Amino acid sequence: MLSNNLKISLRNLAKNKVYSFINIAGLAAGLSCSMLICLYVQHELSYDTHQPYLSQLYQVGTVFVGDEEETKTAASPPALAAALAQEYPEIINTTRMAGLFVDDKTLLRHEDEQANLHTFYESGGYLVDSSFFEFFHYDFIEGDAASALRRPNSIVLCEDIARKIFGNREALGQTIQVQSNTNGDGLYTVTGVFKPGHTPSHIDARFFMTFAGGALEAYTLGFQSMAGNNFMFTYIKLLPGADAGALEAKMPAFINKYMRKDLEAASFDKKQFLTAVEDIHLFTDLSHNVTANGSLNYVYILLSIAVFTILIACINFMNLSTARASKRAIEVGIRKSLGAQQASLVRQFLQESLLFSLFAFVLALALVFLLLPGFELISGKTLSFSGYQSAGLLGAFLGISLLSGLLAGSYPAFYLSSFRPVSVLKGHLPNSLATISLRKGLVVFQFTLSVTLIISVLIIQQQMSYLRSADLGFEKGRQVILPLRGSQAKEQAANLKGSLEDWAGIESVGASAYYPGIFNPEDASLYGEGQTSKQAERTRTNRIDYDYINTLKIGLVAGRLFSKEFPADTSRRIILNEQAVKACGYASAQEAVGRRVFAEFGQETFDYTVIGVVRDFHFEDLHTPITPYAFTLNLSPPQLPHRAPPRWRPAGCLTSHRVGMEKQGTRRAYRI
Repeated sequence: MLSNNLKISLRNLAKNKVYSFINIAGLAAGLSCSMLICLYVQHELSYDTHQPYLSQLYQVGTVFVGDEEETKTAASPPALAAALAQEYPEIINTTRMAGLFVDDKTLLRHEDEQANLHTFYESGGYLVDSSFFEFFHYDFIEGDAASALRRPNSIVLCEDIARKIFGNREALGQTIQVQSNTNGDGLYTVTGVFKPGHTPSHIDARFFMTFAGGALEAYTLGFQSMAGNNFMFTYIKLLPGADAGALEAKMPAFINKYMRKDLEAASFDKKQFLTAVEDIHLFTDLSHNVTANGSLNYVYILLSIAVFTILIACINFMNLSTARASKRAIEVGIRKSLGAQQASLVRQFLQESLLFSLFAFVLALALVFLLLPGFELISGKTLSFSGYQSAGLLGAFLGISLLSGLLAGSYPAFYLSSFRPVSVLKGHLPNSLATISLRKGLVVFQFTLSVTLIISVLIIQQQMSYLRSADLGFEKGRQVILPLRGSQAKEQAANLKGSLEDWAGIESVGASAYYPGIFNPEDASLYGEGQTSKQAERTRTNRIDYDYINTLKIGLVAGRLFSKEFPADTSRRIILNEQAVKACGYASAQEAVGRRVFAEFGQETFDYTVIGVVRDFHFEDLHTPITPYAFTLNLSPPQLPHRAPPRWRPAGCLTSHRVGMEKQGTRRAYRI
């Protein structure tokens, strides 16, 4: 009986090729779109789920408390970890990490046996404590995670970087020169190579280096104040069953004991809080973390789109099946007159519909495999689609597909099979009001969902168009950025700039420590005349040369730019954006020009004369409101006071429509 029904189903499919193709392809398209969206959602929900000690791991965050607002960040000061471990016995261990935050790219060099120098710019570098791999699991293919970070000047590479530098040779024990504006220049020994995991992590690392042996080590050891210098990410591992909420409740007493004096001197307050590592990606909304947080709202929106899409596809499949069913009434009449039982007709129609839905599911799988690379490119995620990892998802969609087939086949199976043969053969087809209402209701529901999705697509298209065409406040096109990392390159920066300016195809060349779109850690708390230090607002700062603002074509609102015609510009002269003018209490840009702004460092107060005001521009992504920003000339040391005195080389770039360059300067981190 089953084989006979299968033959009839295949004959009907072959006889009605166009109808069958439309029905199967429509359901397959809906299933494949929903599957791709669900793969993305599954990826977002799986962050850090592979960590063996996940329930015990917490990140220590910071809240900066001002007079009118609070700012939350995942960063914390270097000395915090040791103090927490000493103070609270429920903390088994601590570990710290710091991104190479002054580098958008880090320079890696390796000289092979033939004295050939191989040079690569790589992103995703982090400085970590030796205990890091006791917290976070990585699959090592060379070396041992337990001992990889025990020695100074050790580096652990991802498989991609190791193969890029060393080819098929073993990377373990090889020496790499790392040139970093955050951590200085140094020789590092490869002590491990790890392969990327199948489960995503909020730590997007491509290589790890030890603090020990780098320029940042002396800084972290030498500066023990916990008021400022929040550039590290601190993690704690609690005893099994320890109450993180109870530990967090002890933080105010901890702050009073270890930070109160320094906080009072700095004229602001702080709070510390704990975030479970499993909650970092989707359930936090922090201004700064290891990687950008995901959005739970986006997950809900995408799931809604997936549900709408599959509903539309299933309803379309059912409507086509029921619309076609009436044409098979005569077939039912003839078969019943020849002795066919109603139960056998029910099985026939259900099996045929389930076969169609199974074909649609197989076609949907093929479409997912075909479209996945393009979808990954659009989403910016590396998605895993395999029988082992996606078994639950595949099972769910197989169930949805078969359920659609079952519902679509139920109408002809139970309705048509109930016809009396005599009435059907005479052409009298009963058509109940309930049946007509059901089909009309499905069509209306389908079109309602379709219109909703179309409107949503149009809104998203407008948003994307806005993102592409939004005025960022500077010219983003025709720009080339040339990062300078090595000391030799920096020494030749002036000559390089002069050579570039002689090229006919280059309009202008400017230099800066940072450029829009990368993390800018330098800041100072500025306030204007008539204000007090308690009214000071965090102002992001950048060190530039005379040509940088003109090269980016940031509009001048009032006053003038830095100029070689004014030698005094090298001494406490500053250019503000419009937000900084408002923050400093000046009514207009014109009023601010010639006035002073102030910054306090310890017991000293420094004043700077405003020589110009530029229009607001987006130096971070469009989700972030424009905040106060200031420019000083790119000299050594920088003019604005920060919270720590050590020297290291900051990031820099030559911008020659656009090429960027940097001079060595003093970096002082403050409330990063």
